[in-house]
Amino acid sequence: MINLYLSFILVIILIIYIHQLLNLKIESFRSKPKIAICFFGLTRSLDFTIDSIKENILSPLKESDINYDIILHSYDLNFLKMKRSGENNKLNTEEWKQLNPDYYKIDNQDTFDKSYNYEYVKSFGDAWNTNFENTINFIRQLNSLKQVWKLAENSKTEYDCYLFIRPDLKYTTKLDVNQVKEAFKQNQNIYIPSWHKWGGVNDRMALGCHNTIKFYANRLDDVPDYLETYRKPLHAEKFLKFVLEKHKIDPKELNLVGKRVRSNGKIPSIDQKL
Repeated sequence: MINLYLSFILVIILIIYIHQLLNLKIESFRSKPKIAICFFGLTRSLDFTIDSIKENILSPLKESDINYDIILHSYDLNFLKMKRSGENNKLNTEEWKQLNPDYYKIDNQDTFDKSYNYEYVKSFGDAWNTNFENTINFIRQLNSLKQVWKLAENSKTEYDCYLFIRPDLKYTTKLDVNQVKEAFKQNQNIYIPSWHKWGGVNDRMALGCHNTIKFYANRLDDVPDYLETYRKPLHAEKFLKFVLEKHKIDPKELNLVGKRVRSNGKIPSIDQKL
């Protein structure tokens, strides 16, 4: 009888110990910071860039014990023809799956095009002089930014910060985890690369908290304000500078380099110098 009683007591003690241990592990997991990695735009060259994303974006976060969700928005474009970039290629519409996103949305590009008033934007001129080819693609990219932000918001996850990056960039430097940790503590800063400003602010990637990155992600809404203010053609880098100044955000330098990779695997000569 005594042995049975002691066994019962030992079982109770073991159950309590396991329960406390599990609670500690759960609390430890919850206390880890979490970042939303938001991919936007066409995944036109992911076959060429995926290794760099894994090695220089995802691995540094894993090694620093930082949790992350991958969130993606793209278009189901079957064929890409761009005169300026020399692209004339069939696209793999399943390529985006290599990122294994936690949340994603793939839209039909033609459907979006029919919904947007491109003629209004065109009436202010063509900054790239490509018969509005780049202007239209830029608007599509701005829509992709807005859609991926919606996905992040609708996830109901409280992220400590957000990293917006393109899937068609080959990342040649590692994500600076110290900057990510700085972003966790800030509520008014945004980090943006210092290269390829072209008279404005680099618009290919950004790191920031909710209070600032929301303006970066939703700047499609600011297009009319920019056009009416300057009465000049929409220009990607100058437009981002306008948006940041409008919302009184002073960007810090992001220590990250990514080279554009076309759908044919080629890197533009100007990016090769980075």
